[in-house]
Amino acid sequence: MRCSSCRLEFLSPQPTWEEIQNIYSAEYYASWDMKDGENQMTARLKRLTFARRLAEFRKFVQSGPILDIGTATGFFLEEVLLDRNFEPYGVEVSPYAGSIAQQKFGAGRIHIGTLETAPFQPGFFSAVAMSDLLEHVLDPRDTLRCVNRLTKPGGVVMIMTPDATSLSHGVMGSRWTHFKLEHLFYFTPASIRLLAADTGFEVLSLKRARKTMTLKYLTDQLAVYRHPILTPISGMLCGMLKRWENKPFSITMGEMVVFLRKSSVPRNHAG
Repeated sequence: MRCSSCRLEFLSPQPTWEEIQNIYSAEYYASWDMKDGENQMTARLKRLTFARRLAEFRKFVQSGPILDIGTATGFFLEEVLLDRNFEPYGVEVSPYAGSIAQQKFGAGRIHIGTLETAPFQPGFFSAVAMSDLLEHVLDPRDTLRCVNRLTKPGGVVMIMTPDATSLSHGVMGSRWTHFKLEHLFYFTPASIRLLAADTGFEVLSLKRARKTMTLKYLTDQLAVYRHPILTPISGMLCGMLKRWENKPFSITMGEMVVFLRKSSVPRNHAG
């Protein structure tokens, strides 16, 4: 479905919480080639992408506790750990991925469960990261209100999420590769701005997101999330370019990265 004013798209009907929990088992990480633990190449690509995100963070905030919501096994927090100005914390709903992150950072720093059940104190965090997260939650407005409570005055929040106005969305239509069962909402720049204002944030920056990947990683993704054209093409290229299949490159995949600053207490809003 699509909102006629802000063009927010959303899955209807939405899955139940039980169905959502069943999605994030070890099988979910098959597209990362991580069903049986971390994969060295995947770890390298994720950390290259997250190094870019952390560098963007530093333009707006230079130190303090940072919370990674949807931390998976903790690749972003590994980059945070290298920067001694930041203290890493995470929230992960998947027990499989969260347990790996706890082994790296300690159970006291990684909460396995939802953000709403996390034990962190209000106003504790200088920064919050939500990479490929907001499209997964049942109520994005409640999630951002909770983030607002946990963030210090002037704190900075990063959101990376699919962009429903992207070129890839326009070209692929209903075959857009970001259309997945676990993606409940698809934002536009306009709908993100409305959501930010409604939850007590101001937009600092909004632009297309670049990610680092390899041809093999892209092929593995498209083998799990199949596309009638891109899946066979990527498989063919991977076979033809075997020598270069693991060479990293940077690409935009129809996503945006948004930086917000906590501006005020969220407005009361019915509905």
